[in-house]
Amino acid sequence: MKRISFYKLVPLLFLWSSSFFYSFEVYAIGQGIVYHGRILNADGTAVKSSQMQLKIQIRSSGAEDCLFYEEEFSADLSATDGVFSFTIQGGLGTRTDNTGYSLAQVFSNRAAFTFVHGECASGTSYTPLATDLRELKFSFKEASATEWESIAREEIQFAPWALEALQVGGFASENICRIVDNAGAPVSVSPITQTMWTKLLGLLNGSNLSVSNSSAVLELSSTNSGFLMPRMTTAQRDGISTPSTGLQVYNTSTNQLNYFNGTTWQAVGAAGSGLSSLGGQTGNSQSFANDTNVIMSSNSDTHTLGWTGQLAMSRGGTNASLTAVNGGAVYSTASAFAITAAGASGQVLTSNGAAAPTWTTINDSTKVVKSGDTMSGLLVLSADPSAALGAATKQYVDTGLSNKQNTLAFTPLNKAGDTMTGVLNLASNGLVVGTNQFVISGNNVGIGTTTPDSNLHVFGVSHIEKQSNDSYSSTSSSVNYPSGANLIMANSGAFDSNFSGTLLSVKNANNLTQGAYMGVIASSGASSYSPSLVFGYSTGATAYAEKMKLDSNGNLIVGNDPGNGTSTKLYAGGQIAGKSYDAGTSCSLDWSHGNTQTTSCNCSTNLSFSNLRDGGNYTLLITDAGTTQCNISATTTGDDALSGTLTTKWNPTNGVRTSSSYTVYSMTRIGSILLVAWQAFQ
Repeated sequence: MKRISFYKLVPLLFLWSSSFFYSFEVYAIGQGIVYHGRILNADGTAVKSSQMQLKIQIRSSGAEDCLFYEEEFSADLSATDGVFSFTIQGGLGTRTDNTGYSLAQVFSNRAAFTFVHGECASGTSYTPLATDLRELKFSFKEASATEWESIAREEIQFAPWALEALQVGGFASENICRIVDNAGAPVSVSPITQTMWTKLLGLLNGSNLSVSNSSAVLELSSTNSGFLMPRMTTAQRDGISTPSTGLQVYNTSTNQLNYFNGTTWQAVGAAGSGLSSLGGQTGNSQSFANDTNVIMSSNSDTHTLGWTGQLAMSRGGTNASLTAVNGGAVYSTASAFAITAAGASGQVLTSNGAAAPTWTTINDSTKVVKSGDTMSGLLVLSADPSAALGAATKQYVDTGLSNKQNTLAFTPLNKAGDTMTGVLNLASNGLVVGTNQFVISGNNVGIGTTTPDSNLHVFGVSHIEKQSNDSYSSTSSSVNYPSGANLIMANSGAFDSNFSGTLLSVKNANNLTQGAYMGVIASSGASSYSPSLVFGYSTGATAYAEKMKLDSNGNLIVGNDPGNGTSTKLYAGGQIAGKSYDAGTSCSLDWSHGNTQTTSCNCSTNLSFSNLRDGGNYTLLITDAGTTQCNISATTTGDDALSGTLTTKWNPTNGVRTSSSYTVYSMTRIGSILLVAWQAFQ
């Protein structure tokens, strides 16, 4: 490539002539700056490269030399005789700085600026003076070149004044009413009309303010806020000089509304304030008309509203003068309520349906008088029970049986609740309770089936429950299984590889039986108490296969057992996969979400890790296209958190990332050391 030299300041080397273009100009194109120029070779000929890279920087003019804005452009000068033109922040270039400031902010001298490390020659902040300018740095190179050529930096003399004026009509910015947000940044608001301006002036100078309600001088409208008047203590209220009649305040000493009546301060609702209306009536004189039994008496300012005589039943009263009776009962006559005298112990209240109820004593307590009474002793019937019980009722007990017990070879059970001693001997297959509810057939017991095919055959849903306060412990030296177990299945045969388990089966729509089993296999050895736990399922009408095994050494084997007595804690006879986790833009990664994660963090702050387990392998994908170097915090939190610091070892040596690329970090933690290998991917 032919080198473009700017080390010799020959005429027209970089043309900024009034006969061609000014070095740059500000046009009303949003907040953009149009920059024009022409690039010449050292011999005065125009550069006509079709792959020219242009870079513009806007920096502070002081010793801090902070980078506000950087944008790169691609230009084809092959047909322009070396002339180029581009608009800063015009949408055609690629912004390559990390500040995020807009051009309006870049040329603003109202507030301090903060920068990330490396964007200033000195420090990380810049507080401009009101008259501070900005400097423009222009660089260029051909696309295949590795180094940029730069011209001398120039002060931007007038652009700040075009984007942000120091004065308007001779008034400084601090003399003008401005609207800003909580951070001091300007905000856009709707313009006010002449009518609105007149109302605002009227409110400020105290004159009548025209509002939508023609009868009001001021109207406030809200559905979620109230009117808050001045609040003050009694002493502060009394300190108001020459209060006007009608002046109102809220008295915080008494928690009352106060108004000045022209002579003294009064509390709203206090004595002397009066009622403006009563029951909707506004007359100055209000009175109560006396109802039949209503009376109203007054003692000074205390008024009593009471009742005399008897309140009619139609008005909720008793229409009688009643005196309470302990043990009496209230009843109604034809015209009023009344109370009976007290009854005696054991008496019941009875009525003949017309007169007042009376207390009645039941004379023969041995009689059964109503349904539900309990009869004690024997019911003795006549020789013909049907005559005593009624011809239609034949349900009786022959008491003569008690006299015949001595003639029997056994003592019969007379009623429910008796306890049988000894053995109940039944004929073969002789016990059936209900319809298929409980059946003994040979040595098999069936529940819900008449043909049990095993020692216990249950057809239907089974419920096994144990009520106890047994608590589970992961280990014990006193028992060989947790005391809370409520179902124990065992094979009492004594030989190696003995199996005990449970078979679960279902049928599909084709009436095909499908089964799965789980169980334990005895381990060999005179002192071996740990069996192997196995899981499997049927693979044919008469075939099955084991699919998972937790052997007696605590090793978990998923898939086909290699059969070599593996000591691997987890063996999988196939692929193991996990789903990656998207952490969004976060720079704080929680590895409990998974060992493979992705984030668009721009690494402006250190990456921090939680739940980074000792011995774990992790993969982190950074999708941010920037070049900021990613550093890892020396502290960890969560599981396996270090009390000290985490030492990070890099391969290759950590550095800035490749622009517009993904970066993958592969990490392994060993104790307090984190080994990191990283690589960029286009």
